[in-house]
Amino acid sequence: METDKISVVIPFRNVKPYLLECLKSVQNQTYTNFEVILLDDNSDDGSEIIAEEFAKSDGRFLYHKLQKQKSIAAVRNIGLKLATGKYLAWVDSDDIVAKDFLLVLHSLITSGDYQMSTCRSVKTKNRHHKLSNAKGLKSQSLSALETQKSCLSSNKIGGFLMLKLFVTEIAQKISFYDNLKSAEDLVFVIEYLNLCQNVCVSNKKLYLYFMRSGSLSRTYKLSKMLNFVKAMNLLVKNSKQKPYYAHVVCWRAMMCCMPIFLSHREMRSKNAKKLKMLFAKYFEDARSFAKQKSNGIKIYSKFVIGLFNILYKGYIKKANRLLKNQ
Repeated sequence: METDKISVVIPFRNVKPYLLECLKSVQNQTYTNFEVILLDDNSDDGSEIIAEEFAKSDGRFLYHKLQKQKSIAAVRNIGLKLATGKYLAWVDSDDIVAKDFLLVLHSLITSGDYQMSTCRSVKTKNRHHKLSNAKGLKSQSLSALETQKSCLSSNKIGGFLMLKLFVTEIAQKISFYDNLKSAEDLVFVIEYLNLCQNVCVSNKKLYLYFMRSGSLSRTYKLSKMLNFVKAMNLLVKNSKQKPYYAHVVCWRAMMCCMPIFLSHREMRSKNAKKLKMLFAKYFEDARSFAKQKSNGIKIYSKFVIGLFNILYKGYIKKANRLLKNQ
């Protein structure tokens, strides 16, 4: 039923080559009862003109010019507050969605007692890649706890905001952490799932994730890794899946941070010490969970946890002081 309005939030900054195609893919949705909240984070390349023209020609598109450049988490919080629809979706400004994207996600979330629905994505450098449609729709039901595990360990769901439809009322009970510059979406999704019971998942590939060079998600810098590890510490603290982090998240964190450890220049910088401190705290927590659930922890995870506790033992007290002051 299209009586349910969906709010689609699209933050953007200087994405002129990609924004028009993104907005057209949302405009051409088969599900038509939606509003699009366009959040212009001080663009100056002409993409702001594209967004303004779209808002003038289609009343469902609402253009908001932010007065001051903000972190992505702060921009997302603005979009979260402005959403008025019963359901909430997010689209990145350089990506493309299939014409049945909203229709499928809405059909799934309203098909039972669900608080989130999600589909799959295509990661590609080819913007003309063909996406799925609603025909032959198949889905499965997962508990919120099962979904948390999948978000942390599987590319099928992932901890991305995109691909998912949220209940706005539930989403507005939490917020994005302003001090996180990466993995802020993963933390939000996990905390949202703490407030849910059931999730409906489709195997349809309805979202095209454009892998452009130079994008934030594909840039490996020490500052980004600092935020990633900070996010991991928040997840360990707040999630109901604490034992699971001991053998999944620590491994994922290491894989994501590996490019930094291969860079001698980065590891000699002033932020390298802070990274070691955060790792120290993270793996200390992982060790305590591993002891509590020793039978459920894989051997390689125990080895990684033990190794990094030895390497960063001297940073534990400093890490506790650092996190206490943040």
